[in-house]
Amino acid sequence: MTAAVSAPETTRATSAYVPALDGMRAIAVLIVVFSHFGLHVVFPGGFGVTLFFFISGLLITRLLIAEFNSHQRIAIGAFYVRRFLRLGPALAVNIAVVCGIYALLGEPVGKWEVAAAVFYFMNYYYVAIRDLTAPLGILWSLAVEEHYYAFYPLIFSLAWVRPLRFLRWLLIVSAAVLLWRLVCGYAWPDTLWQNYYRTDTRIDSILYGAVLACMLELPRFDDLLRRIGDTAGFAIAIVILLVTFVYRDAFFRETIRYSLQGIALIPVFYAILFNARFGWLRHMLEHPLMTWIGRLSYSLYLWNEVVLSLAPKLLPMQSFWGHYGLGLLLCFLVAALSYYGVERPFMSLRRAFRRDGSTERPAPDAVDAGGPTTLASTPQQAR
Repeated sequence: MTAAVSAPETTRATSAYVPALDGMRAIAVLIVVFSHFGLHVVFPGGFGVTLFFFISGLLITRLLIAEFNSHQRIAIGAFYVRRFLRLGPALAVNIAVVCGIYALLGEPVGKWEVAAAVFYFMNYYYVAIRDLTAPLGILWSLAVEEHYYAFYPLIFSLAWVRPLRFLRWLLIVSAAVLLWRLVCGYAWPDTLWQNYYRTDTRIDSILYGAVLACMLELPRFDDLLRRIGDTAGFAIAIVILLVTFVYRDAFFRETIRYSLQGIALIPVFYAILFNARFGWLRHMLEHPLMTWIGRLSYSLYLWNEVVLSLAPKLLPMQSFWGHYGLGLLLCFLVAALSYYGVERPFMSLRRAFRRDGSTERPAPDAVDAGGPTTLASTPQQAR
């Protein structure tokens, strides 16, 4: 078997760069962008969010495990500084540009909406007012990620001394979140749609990625992962994911769907990352174009709805291809400008806050897939 399709020698956590994860980020962000750009019937944008959440849980946990294994502790302060330098500069530019352009157009962004964007409570702000048309509404999913970043590293640093117990608690919390979604659905059916946005009803989509990271580190799960991550397990997981796409019952979609998708992604990711039989798929994800799109994913997340909302205001276009085709090109152009002009200059500064010997690459950040948009009459339409 060639090196291009061979499996990694170990599943244990390291801080080494994993190109296939950038490829998976590319898949997630393309699903999101195409969904927003009028193809939500074909591309399940909501799954793009779930996929990105899972990647975040997996990668952040593996990086924390690798740091703990090397230093027997987690530098919490350095972690938060790295997160700020990773997310803050590009977000600040995005908010400033959006507010400036909308003010010039005579449609100023409300102060509470700006506050929700800056202080990462856009998801609950949207739930509260149910009407968010400016592009900043897309930041609801970044809020969910930031709530995870705010508490998870500290909890991990205290609890990872007993890895198996930590894993059990991740599973308990994930089950509790599902139970809470069911309670919300039965008790308050009129607000069922809120389950998609609230951190307390979506955090398990991140935790399932963390569950896989913990299982990969514990030898007792090696055989189980090999069995569920083999061809049959992979096929069953794909079928489960397809069922979650085509079954349209509203209660199912806002309750059980997220848990099924999170569980199904465990064998899918194991197969892609560690099973030599899926080396051909891993090789495709590691293609330079895919990894480049993956690196652009945060900027694509920040700017895709901005471009989509502003393009018809600034460049009136009546045809479908004029509106979406040119808009898509502009989306990638603006995202590239943001990545190379804002994100990359701060990467060298982030290195100063990495632990010695770390080769960490930026963790996948939240990508919205169904946040409020002027082109979707309801949040459900975009999902």
